[in-house]
Amino acid sequence: DAQNDSLVGSLAVAGDLRIRAAQVYPTSYSNFTVTAVGTGRGISILPSGTAPGAALSAAGRLTLTAGEIVQGGTVKAPLGEISLV
Repeated sequence: DAQNDSLVGSLAVAGDLRIRAAQVYPTSYSNFTVTAVGTGRGISILPSGTAPGAALSAAGRLTLTAGEIVQGGTVKAPLGEISLV
C-alpha cells in the first residue's frame, strides 16, 4: 500500500521485550513492526495501570513478531491492522 510505505518503522531486540503502557498503537498511516529476535524470545504487552483513552491515530499497521506473544494490555489500530506473528 503506497500510503503506508512512506511511514515505515521497526524495533528489533535480541531478547525478550516487555512493553508496559496504557495502550500501544501505530501512528496514523504508518507501518511499524516490533520483533523479538532469537529462538524462544517473546514480547509482552502489559497494562500500566492508567486507563487507556482514545488512540489518536488512524489507518496504521502494527506487527508484533516473536516466538511467544503475551497480550495482556491494550493494543489498538483504529481503522488499521494489528498482526501478531
